[in-house]
Amino acid sequence: MLLQFLAYVAPLVGGYLADAKLGKFKAIMIGVWVGLVSHILFVIAGLPPVIKHGKSALAPTVIAIISLAIGTGFIKPNLLPLLLDQYPYRANVLKKLPSGEIVYMDRDKSMESVTMIFYWSINIGAFLQLGTTYAARDIGYWLAFLVPGLMYLLVCLFMLLVGRHISHPPPTGSIIERFLKVLSVCFRGNFLARIKNRQFWEFSYPSNMEARGELYFRKKHQSPITWTEQDVRDYRSTIGQCLMFLYWIVFNLNDTGLSTALNAQAGAMVTKNVPNDLFNNFNQLTIIFLIPVLDFLIYPAIAKAGIIIKPVHKICFGFFLGGLSSMVAAILQWRVYKTSPCGYYATDCEAGVSTVSAWYEVIVYALAAAGECFCYTQAYELAYTRAPDNAKGLVMALFLLMSAFSAAISEAISAVLIDPHLIWPFVGMAAAGGATTIMFLVQYWNLDKIMAKEAAEREHAHQEKQDNGFEEKLSAVVSRASKA
Repeated sequence: MLLQFLAYVAPLVGGYLADAKLGKFKAIMIGVWVGLVSHILFVIAGLPPVIKHGKSALAPTVIAIISLAIGTGFIKPNLLPLLLDQYPYRANVLKKLPSGEIVYMDRDKSMESVTMIFYWSINIGAFLQLGTTYAARDIGYWLAFLVPGLMYLLVCLFMLLVGRHISHPPPTGSIIERFLKVLSVCFRGNFLARIKNRQFWEFSYPSNMEARGELYFRKKHQSPITWTEQDVRDYRSTIGQCLMFLYWIVFNLNDTGLSTALNAQAGAMVTKNVPNDLFNNFNQLTIIFLIPVLDFLIYPAIAKAGIIIKPVHKICFGFFLGGLSSMVAAILQWRVYKTSPCGYYATDCEAGVSTVSAWYEVIVYALAAAGECFCYTQAYELAYTRAPDNAKGLVMALFLLMSAFSAAISEAISAVLIDPHLIWPFVGMAAAGGATTIMFLVQYWNLDKIMAKEAAEREHAHQEKQDNGFEEKLSAVVSRASKA
């Protein structure tokens, strides 16, 4: 649980450094090399002679956990943005193929497809960890860590090979310093009235500041205004998006976030010697199966039928499936209590287990995984497309931070997930999942229109910037020519 928490907090540092100083590719390279070193330390800690001495394994294990979290923090927020950066067009275009055929390149559909393939790939990796479980049990922990360590080595070599062939958007500086300046301007004067009138951010537009006679950020020091109106719009969008991400805390808890209770539930059912923690692998299996079906069959068929699926539809359907997963878990727990020889104290029942098959747990994991295919892939896509160009890693990290919050909540309540009250946590999470589904649908019904407006404003600002740059270059050429 500590590693999971750290792995979702560390991306705040990795995402910030990638945006501000390193660039995404260099940040990822740092992450994979640190991850490789971490696994070497895990292998050392897992060697039988080291384990035999007990405390000797503690130091390399602790260092490995911390360093692996740091390495993960450099990889997680930057990998998908780097992949999406390889898409060459900022808008929908017509492209002529070598065959002479002209095709329509839909940017949103391309982003969606790349995101889904990315999510499919990382779940293949997550599923393959099943092999390391058996390696640790049958051979030793050193082998369980050696296998992913070799995978990290292959990734390092692969990144070195492909690095020269991919696009490397340079770091453009962090938005944090300018964001804090804009925020300090927004809070000047009667900001509460501006919040009420929905003019909070507009107060910091450079044009509005100049109209009020504010020609400097700080008049006393004559500090210049270093931001544009588009920057302010980007900051407003980023804050709004981060608030939207809070909904995923509830979904994460529905998405097998109550793993302690689920493992206890499976242990009180008929398993026929199947390990309790085997069933959670059906989460990854469901995603591996469902994403290609959605991407290559269902979504194209829906588009061909002329039906428009808005982002809010996908997200809400994912939230609904997450809540339904907890509802099924609550029903299963009730059946376990009713059929266990120990009744409502089934978890540690020495008289036997419930007659309910533990394979029903697959339904819980499959429903939650299906929810991920809708709301998680859409969230990843939104985190990239709505973020400013110089904050894509940071915004992705802020979304990943929601998993850290969920993990902390799960750890905090794990002590109370005990008999005879195991039904109610699932009931509560199912109710919370249903409530967030409705709330999100109402609050973000027009999300697609907001996104379209943001994209148009951002593209207009980009074109303006290019035109101004061209005019400056032209003026410089004319000036040099006149001097000659």
